Amino acid sequence: MTALSEKVSDFGFPSWMQAKVFNYTSRPEIIPSGYRVGSSGTGFDINGRFNPNKSDTLSWFFSLGVSVDNDKPDLIVVSNGTEAFLDAWLRELDPVVTTAFSLRIDSWAQRVVEEFACSIAKAIASNVLE
Repeated sequence: MTALSEKVSDFGFPSWMQAKVFNYTSRPEIIPSGYRVGSSGTGFDINGRFNPNKSDTLSWFFSLGVSVDNDKPDLIVVSNGTEAFLDAWLRELDPVVTTAFSLRIDSWAQRVVEEFACSIAKAIASNVLE
């Protein structure tokens, strides 16, 4: 979540958009088969306003899944707003986070923020055309 928060901050969204990352309770309906919601049940979302004069917002929810299948990565982060997902094997995280995984997190977070910005732009365009 920290990498995603940093990318949102660095992206340069206008202040009226109030684009932020928030904690929330995980949504089991977006977890793919072969995974279950983690015991903490935590997730997060990206939320941004797309109309400065109204409270129209766009939210993408992200949930953490824990594998119940030995043939799949141990963890997965999925969203209802993007097909971009992040998966991890425990060996990439313990005893230390690997450099390769850190680079994957950074790349994934950048992609998610860019796709979110495109979705905001489309929402703004359709709002203006109404």
